[in-house]
Parts: sequence; structure tokens; C-alpha cells
Amino acid sequence: MGFRIAVLLILVSFSTRISAQEADNLFFYIPDEGEMSAYINLHTYLSAWDKNEITIDNGSLAIIFPNYVGKDTLESLFFESFLRCTKNKSIQKQVLDYLNTNKINTNFANCLRKLYSAYPKIRRSGGKDYIYYIYNDSEYDENINLFFFDEVGAFDREIGLLLFDNKWDMFSVTPSDSEKSGGFFLMCGGDTNSMNIHFKKYINTDEKNIEKNYSLDYYNRLYYNNWKLTEITPEGIMDRAGADKIAIGYGIGAARDIKTIEMGSFNIYLYNKQNRTLYEIGYYMNFSPQNILFTERNRIFNFLLFQLLFVFIK
Repeated sequence: MGFRIAVLLILVSFSTRISAQEADNLFFYIPDEGEMSAYINLHTYLSAWDKNEITIDNGSLAIIFPNYVGKDTLESLFFESFLRCTKNKSIQKQVLDYLNTNKINTNFANCLRKLYSAYPKIRRSGGKDYIYYIYNDSEYDENINLFFFDEVGAFDREIGLLLFDNKWDMFSVTPSDSEKSGGFFLMCGGDTNSMNIHFKKYINTDEKNIEKNYSLDYYNRLYYNNWKLTEITPEGIMDRAGADKIAIGYGIGAARDIKTIEMGSFNIYLYNKQNRTLYEIGYYMNFSPQNILFTERNRIFNFLLFQLLFVFIK
């Protein structure tokens, strides 16, 4: 076994849960320092593979694949995201050969087969060209990247997060009352799968009143009273969030207007007691059954839930 593959398997060993909550086929826990470091190392490793700076031979892939795919760990969700996002044809062929040789016909494997054989098309919208993919003239992939990212700031860099590299359209949000200093949201995707990230800032907010900004009535209606809200203690890796109070809210379910559309929302609330400011960052994504990744939606939703752990007050 080569050194690099040994390192990858060591990364798997850091997948120890601190605390967990499961609902609607989603799992969530606060990773320890080891797993968070492993996450970044895995990103570096897989990015190098994608750029052909390193190679993973077939024997190593046969060890990595079953150790990383389908597990209830952050690294597993991340590895699956890489396999969905990579456009490296040699990696795609190697993965397909592995799946076919081992007769693997899971939903995830079949999604990869479709993704890797789909052909690109260009959609022009708002003066921009967007690439999406078509499989068998009937299923689509909107080419939303959930692997490659950069660290960015918002509200004059008061708050930061890891933002995935996509062709984002940006829209502003007008404050509805004097306690808000506004916000904005980013959107990408298309007809069968879209995503947005919203950013809100509430100023002059007393600590005892921050929960009124969690919009619990709205999300409970949207997700049929299946909206989960969890308060997170700002310790361990969450101490790096730089907040005095942290809460995470999430829900998944069918859209009210079109029942075949599945959607998920994932919000984090970070409160700075000194500045009396509450920050809200939220991910939203939806899928139609025509999307190639429709059967994998809960794993993708789950990955977005974990992205809330990478939001922090600077």
C-alpha cells in the first residue's frame, strides 16, 4: 500500500461523532479537530488528483471507494461530491471501470454512469453562458459544483464561509425593518436543480430577542412542521465560529406548489454579543425528478447541512 493511500485511510479513522441528530434520512454531528483537518486534507488530495498532479491506481481506488462512499461521515459526503463534480475524463473512466468490473449498481453508481456519459449544452441567461448536461435526452445535470471552493467574506468581511465555485447570480435584499441592515442572496442552477445562499444581518439585536429572527413559523409551514432547530455550544471546533450563540435550523421535504419537487433549507445563526449583531447564512436547494441526481438528493442535502460548520464571524 502506497503512502498516499495510507494517508487517505487514516483520514477515515477521524470520523468519530461528538454529538449526532438524525431525521428524515439526514445525519448531523460536530466533527472533532482531527476530522476537520482531514476534510481539508482530503480536499487538497482530491484536487491534486483532479489536476493530474497525482495518480490513484486501480488497487488503491478499490480500497478508497468502499471506505468513503455511502458512510455517515463528513468525508464520505465530500468524496461523493468530488465524484459527482469532477470533469476529469481519465478519473471518470477509472471510476466507471471500477463500477463495472465489480458490478456495482447502487443509485449512486448509476448516477455516476449517467453523469459521466451526459453531453454538455450551453444555456444563455442574463447575459451569461451556463453549461448544463443532458443524459439520454431526458435527464439533466445543472452543473452545480459542490466540491471546489474558496474562502470569501460578506458584509465587509465581517463574516466568512467556504463558497463553492459556481457562476453565481447576486440579488440584494431590502431591509423590512430598522433591526435589519439588509442582506443578499446568490443563485445558481437551472430548471431541474437550483441552489441559493442567503446572507442576512440583524443589527441592534438584544440577546434575549434573537430567536424571533429564526422565522420558525415560516419554516414550520414550509416543511410541514418538520423544521429542526438545534442550538450549538460554541466550543471545540465551533469556538472558531467566533460567536457567543450559535443555532442551526434545517428541513427537507416536498414543495407545496409542486409535490414532485423536493427541497431543503439549511440555516446557521451566529450572534455577536458585543456588537449586538445576529448573522444568518442559509443554503437552499431543490430537485425535480428529471435531474440525474434526484435519487441522491438526501446525501447532497446532508452535505449542505454540514457546510454550515464552515461559516464564521471574523
